[in-house]
Amino acid sequence: MRQRARVETMKGSIAAAALLIASSIAAMTLRNLVHCALAVAVAFASLAAVYLSLNAEFVGLTQVLVYVGAVAILVVF
Repeated sequence: MRQRARVETMKGSIAAAALLIASSIAAMTLRNLVHCALAVAVAFASLAAVYLSLNAEFVGLTQVLVYVGAVAILVVF
């Protein structure tokens, strides 16, 4: 039972890391500012998911509050 939970957690971490890499590349290559800002917001959110999967709850929630909530919205508006 513990092994299965560990594998599921690992799959989620790998998925979040893949999303982080893809959205980071998209943020660097997109030319439209709004699309780039949305890609950065997705990158920040997936980085928070990676932090949460590593049991760093404070850092993950701070990542969501500060970067996804404030910086990405500031760039869009």
